[in-house]
This record gives sequence, structure tokens and C-alpha cells, in this order.
Amino acid sequence: MNKRQVELVLTNIRKFYQEWDYESFLVFLRRYKYLKETDFSSFNFKSPDHFLSSLQDNYDEDIHWNKYGLINPAKRISQREHTFYDIEGSKTFITNNDLIEGVEDLCTKLPKLKGVVGIPRSGLLPASLVSNYLSIPLYSLTNDSIVKLYCRSDNGGGRMHNYIHDESLPLLVLDDTCFSGHEIGRVKNILGENNILYACVFTTNPGKTNLDFYSKTLSYPHILEWNLFDAEPLKNGVMDMDGVLCNEVPLEVCDDEDKYIDYITSVEPIMKHIPRLFGCRAICTGRLEKYRGVTEKWLDRHGVKYQQLIMYQGTREERDRNHIVNVAKYKAESYKKLEGSKFFIESCDRQSVYISNILKADQVPCYVICPTTKKVY
Repeated sequence: MNKRQVELVLTNIRKFYQEWDYESFLVFLRRYKYLKETDFSSFNFKSPDHFLSSLQDNYDEDIHWNKYGLINPAKRISQREHTFYDIEGSKTFITNNDLIEGVEDLCTKLPKLKGVVGIPRSGLLPASLVSNYLSIPLYSLTNDSIVKLYCRSDNGGGRMHNYIHDESLPLLVLDDTCFSGHEIGRVKNILGENNILYACVFTTNPGKTNLDFYSKTLSYPHILEWNLFDAEPLKNGVMDMDGVLCNEVPLEVCDDEDKYIDYITSVEPIMKHIPRLFGCRAICTGRLEKYRGVTEKWLDRHGVKYQQLIMYQGTREERDRNHIVNVAKYKAESYKKLEGSKFFIESCDRQSVYISNILKADQVPCYVICPTTKKVY
């Protein structure tokens, strides 16, 4: 790019900072005669700062950012690497019902299809729904090859005996979400675009670049109910125990020491909440320290992955004088000491509010997630 082209971009890019939209910005770039022939394929459109950083990489001279009222993008990226610009009305906690509603909305936007390919594993959730809603064959990917899933007929279950195949129709490749577009882009490079369309139920603005269809645009961060306990971000998460990993101890059991020990020894885990793949940063529980041994054995027996177990250091009497407030304060203070933590999963809605308020008052960044009420504070 020449100096005139660079100046034109730098003079106009500030208007795109508040709501970054790759497609709108590309229209702007192509609108000017100086830029019509420029190849932007090597540029990173993840955010305005990433684009400006690419601009610097493709331009031989130093850019005097202050002249254009801009901050060096390298500095901004280092501070906000995982930050996207908020989208008005975008939810933080995306529920399983939101996924179903998103699939229903997506189906209204799709053309006629000869089948849908779910990208393993989460992409198979919406793909199965689309397959049922539209009565089309369901496929998946194995070793990056498309494989049809069928049982009682050539195109699926027994009801698909009546399906009439039309080879001229496109195939849809579908995932649940698209964050940066990397996974969809990787699959697109393998499968190509010959009579193949690509879609996600939810996407961020940068993720749209590799999609033909989507239902909703999300800001970041967003939290997905169906993989909250089964995704890499959990490594930066702190979890409550009773009510999250297992059911709460019944009140009638709490005051009887023998019954209490028997309960926390034998209680069954909530299987869908057990972190088995990545593990959490810490488990922070209101259980007393004296029950550490039985608690650790339970966690080990059920394959719970975690880095640290934090237990209440006071007495039962001290804790239960005002149980919800005292335990919430203890959890908030414990969270502050856990470097790198980004969110807290708490089963009690009232404690969630207290923990969030304490951390906000101390200007400690934290999303407090309550799976019970499906709220984020």
C-alpha cells in the first residue's frame, strides 16, 4: 500500500471502533479508488487493532499513530487480546433453549439442502436438529472426511425411507458457534466451497467472514451452557462444590455429624457438571476444612480435574451465624488470591449476587455464573 492509501484508512477507521463489523469495513475499503485493487487476504480482521497491526506489517514506513488520534495497535492488542466490542442486546449466558431457538431461526434462512454436516462435537447438536426439522440426511466429519450417519434407511432412520435425494442441492456444514472463524476456515480449506455452504448458530463479528448463514451475533465474552464444564476456559474458572458438582446437603443432615459425613461421602455427582477434560482453576467450597480428606477422596473417585481445593477455615458456628453472607465473603476473598481466574460458578443465586458485588466494589474482574438460575452477574 502506498502512503495515500494508508492515510485514507487511518483517517477513517475511528468510526468503526465502537461496533466493529468486518463486512461493513471491507465495503468502505473497496469504495475508494485507491483501495479497489489492494489485496487484503493477508490482513487480520479480528478487531480494528488487529487490522491496523496488519496494515503496519504491510507498510514499509513507520506510522505516526498520534497524528491520526490512534494508539499503537500493538499496545492495545496486548491489553485486550481476548476482547471484542459489545453488541447491544447480546446475552452473556447462552442456554440450551437459546441454542434450540437459534436453530429454529437459522432454518428460516437456509435454502433447500441435500444434507447437513455437523462439525464434531458441539456442531452435531444443531446439525441433528436441522436434520430433523428439514427432514434431510445427517452427516459428520471423521478424519476430515464427510460420513453419512444412517441406520434403518440409506438416509437416516426409518422415516427417511421416503426421502428423495437431489444431488444438485448444496450441503450445509454447521457448527454451534464461531469465535474467530478458525475452525470453520480450517474445514472450508479441506472440503472446499463447491456446492457446500457454511453456517453457525451463533457467531462473533470477526467469525462472520467464513459463514454463509448464522442466526445470532454475540459479543465476547459469552458463556455456553452446553459446554461450560467441558471447554478450555474452565482452566480459568473457580467452582462451588455443593449444588454444582453434587446436590446440596439437605438441611436435616447438616446438624448430624455422622449423617453429614455419610452424605458427602456417598452423594452422587451431577455428571454433566464434572470437569474431565481441562479441569478448573480451583474448587472453592463452604465445607469446613476438617472435611478435606473425605472431600478429596470423593473428587478423586469421580474423576474431577482441578488445581486447588479451598475450604472454609473457620468453625461451623462462625460460618452459620449468617451463612450466605459469610460464605460469599469468604469465596470472594479467596477468588482475589487466585491469579489468572476469570469467572466463578456458584450454585446459590443470592451468594452469586454477594460475590459479584464484593468483587465489583474492589474492582476485581469476575463473571459470577449461577447455573441454577442461568444468570451471570
